[in-house]
Amino acid sequence: MRALLLLVAFVLGCSSEPAAGAATDAAAAEASAACVFNRDCPADQRCDCTPDGCGCVVGARGAGKSGIDPCASALDCESGLCVEATAGMVCSGPCDAGCVDKLPRCVDVAGIGPICARESPAPAGAAGDLAGRKWSFDRAYFGYDLGDAGPTGTALELHAGSDGTCPPPKKDPQATVIVAGLPGKLAAASYPGLKATLLGFDPALPIKSTASSVEVDVAAIEACPPPDAALACAFDVRVSLLFAEGSIVGNVRAVRCASMDVK
Repeated sequence: MRALLLLVAFVLGCSSEPAAGAATDAAAAEASAACVFNRDCPADQRCDCTPDGCGCVVGARGAGKSGIDPCASALDCESGLCVEATAGMVCSGPCDAGCVDKLPRCVDVAGIGPICARESPAPAGAAGDLAGRKWSFDRAYFGYDLGDAGPTGTALELHAGSDGTCPPPKKDPQATVIVAGLPGKLAAASYPGLKATLLGFDPALPIKSTASSVEVDVAAIEACPPPDAALACAFDVRVSLLFAEGSIVGNVRAVRCASMDVK
């Protein structure tokens, strides 16, 4: 059975253990159909997960409703998914059934897809250790390169010492990191091959520095409300960036700024 933990650090994980009465030998696992939710299985089966993967096995399903009913394990939920809520564990499920009450947020989780999740506080921000000083990149913003058929790219900025307003800010931050190369259609995934540039507005930093190593992992994506539901309005991202002057590592919540859109 499966319990998905939505961590404050915005690293989403899945812990699994065999359900009572489920077939656990390798042959049975291979014979079972792959699944994500109980609805992916025949009516007399449920989706059970082990460290080797998830498959349909004969067994009763739970009755817990997504966003409403508490759960001790996935066996308590009609969807087959139990997640961490603001208080305790609550049954979750795919977003197409609607996200309500204790799990009002729809987030895209790698390997699972869009599911209902708890409201989550903003991460503490990425910690910068640059030019012998500590910097807090606690704000992140993004905009789209908009083509005729929709976004063709996503521009991401991390700010240290931001005034909390969308770019262009009312006052210059201490530093800005521009991450280039993200696609227009984001998914919960790792994105290799990106470029990152540090722009220093504080005298202690260089005017411009290019990262020698860039690691960017998008952990969760929130869709915009209709009629822009095809676009992301926020996403949680973990960055690990290495510059000649030092590093920037940590988790940031990026919000969309229309002022950054380019047509």
